Amino acid sequence: MCVPRPFPVMEPPPAAAAGGGGAPPRPPAPDPDGVRVVVRQFLDAAKPAIVIGDDVARAGAGDAAVRLAEATGAGIWTELLHQHQPVPNAHPNYRGRLPSDAASIAESLGDADLVLLAGGPFFEEVWYAPTGPFPPGATVVQIEEAAERLGRNYGPATGLIAGLGPALEAVCAQVLSDRPAAFAAAADRRNESFAALREKERKSRRALLEIGRERRPMPVALALETLAAAAPEETAVVEEAITAGREIPRAFDFRGPGDFFTGRGGGIGQGVAGALGVKLACPDRPVLCISGDGSAMYSIQALWTAAHHGLPILFVILANREYRILKHNLDIYRHRFGAASNRPYREMDLIDPPLGFVEMAAGMGVAGTRVTEPEELESAARGAFSSGAPHLIEVAVEGKT
Repeated sequence: MCVPRPFPVMEPPPAAAAGGGGAPPRPPAPDPDGVRVVVRQFLDAAKPAIVIGDDVARAGAGDAAVRLAEATGAGIWTELLHQHQPVPNAHPNYRGRLPSDAASIAESLGDADLVLLAGGPFFEEVWYAPTGPFPPGATVVQIEEAAERLGRNYGPATGLIAGLGPALEAVCAQVLSDRPAAFAAAADRRNESFAALREKERKSRRALLEIGRERRPMPVALALETLAAAAPEETAVVEEAITAGREIPRAFDFRGPGDFFTGRGGGIGQGVAGALGVKLACPDRPVLCISGDGSAMYSIQALWTAAHHGLPILFVILANREYRILKHNLDIYRHRFGAASNRPYREMDLIDPPLGFVEMAAGMGVAGTRVTEPEELESAARGAFSSGAPHLIEVAVEGKT
């Protein structure tokens, strides 16, 4: 039924109140009328797009989101601030994470005429923009497990309250049942274009890696590619590299939740400490923590805890000797607000004296290796993973990522 609100919300009647104790309440099943409305909006769209949040990962609904994308020829994006990888990052329809301001989000979504939002606050932009995050004229649909999520920052045309997995599965099944041949053919063409674009991106990346192979300090992309080659199967990656964050899913193959962890709050400092929690939660999986040198300094004492409890984690510090994210944000601020300046970046360089992460690790009982060459990095990483003990590798990388 439609609940009278500022936007139509499709949800079934509430179930009878449960008694005290027992399992936590489950989200409602998808309302058939609501599903039909969403399906009709998809079938009326020429270029749909899907944006998913961390709740999709928590609900185990990533596969359903992928099947819906394939059925409709939609690209899939994740929010800028996200904690998990909800869908395989190698899937052709996965287009990556969205930018940090509304105008750039709308630009990324291009000429999409329908945007489905599922499982997130949508959007938590870092920088203000006077425009909205959706392409002009696009229909916005949102599926959430709780009414409080709907329209938190931007009101959709239609909202559906239901368990994310069942709702996405229901929409996908009915789309496949109802779509006319012309819609199916157009969806297939869009899927093929995503696959061609992904292949073009792979070739471009390989060419850039070859160009940068001889540069020293080595490019971040080369360091990450080397780490990905050295990491064992089933490695869980914990990331707080920030300015290198977009390169990590290009180097690693994340199949879904559990393969990748990062912080969604926008603060700095959880990476090195967070890797301990991931290892405790996943004791049978190798754990690789990738951190920038600036980020690592917020919780470097977590190395002592790793040594104290004998947690075999590989900590890799990408040392560019600067707080690059702070410089990047200052550049954006100056550009956006016309605050032109030729002044240097005060207190944003990690030099004079340089930070010695290998020495810091040694002081907390963790063995460390400092490397400058890809071959050294690969050898050190393989040795660290097989050592059964915590290990830190400090990698000298280019200053701008």
